[in-house]
Amino acid sequence: MKQSNYQFRKAVVVSAAILLAMIPGTMRPALCQSSSYTASPTDSQQTSDHPLILQGVVEHSDKLPPVQGFQIGSQFNQAKALASVPPTRVWYRVPPWLAGSWRTDQYTQTFDLNYKTGSQDSTANLHNAELTERWGIQRDRDGGLWDAIDMPFIGTTTSDKHVWKDLHTGDELIFDSDVRLIIKYRATRTTVDKATNTITGVQQFESFATLTLAGPDTVRDEYSLKFFDQQGNPIDFVKGWRFEHKFAPFTEVDIENGQDMRPSFKEYLISRGLENLVPPE
Repeated sequence: MKQSNYQFRKAVVVSAAILLAMIPGTMRPALCQSSSYTASPTDSQQTSDHPLILQGVVEHSDKLPPVQGFQIGSQFNQAKALASVPPTRVWYRVPPWLAGSWRTDQYTQTFDLNYKTGSQDSTANLHNAELTERWGIQRDRDGGLWDAIDMPFIGTTTSDKHVWKDLHTGDELIFDSDVRLIIKYRATRTTVDKATNTITGVQQFESFATLTLAGPDTVRDEYSLKFFDQQGNPIDFVKGWRFEHKFAPFTEVDIENGQDMRPSFKEYLISRGLENLVPPE
């Protein structure tokens, strides 16, 4: 199997083991019904663009709306799927310690709940899985580092017989500070027969990733991942964590997927009254 671009554009390489961990039984348009975060004493003041909700902890949705437009037995149309959601881009600050490129080859799954059977497994299991990702693409006039969430996009995973298409429509920043970053991913996963391009299965997933500095050039990524069926009913829920290690420093990226990111970044800063942060020409 081969997967690309699971966590919007920042994921570069993800092995098949990650995919298997995310498929129930083998082990990013509605808003999250319950998303909140409690600040710790070490969290710095939240920016006005991302107000802090002081109500408990980050929680997954209990149920999602049914998936529309993907019928089992019909042909998968990628262009139509992408056109079904208006394009959006959201810029956000990246903590200096997180900016750059990171790599890991292992993750530890600590919890698995099967909603159909009610079975739970709290055994910590170590898995081998390669992941490479990048954080940060632009630098403002004061040296602040920024990244962007672009939607919709489709992440693709292939095997000999199937193709998995993850249509991301609900990725968003939940919280950012000098010491912590939390991002939510929301996507519809369509299983497609490779030979016939026929849709054979439809699921949804919602995932939270919480990143904190864990040491010199080391980041701890704690994840929780919840799967739903086509009707929005929960199927499976897993949690775990992994350490990522920096292998390359931040470098500015002006052209991303054929688009010049600089005009968008400038427009965003001006629209937020941050003209003083617009990079020099």
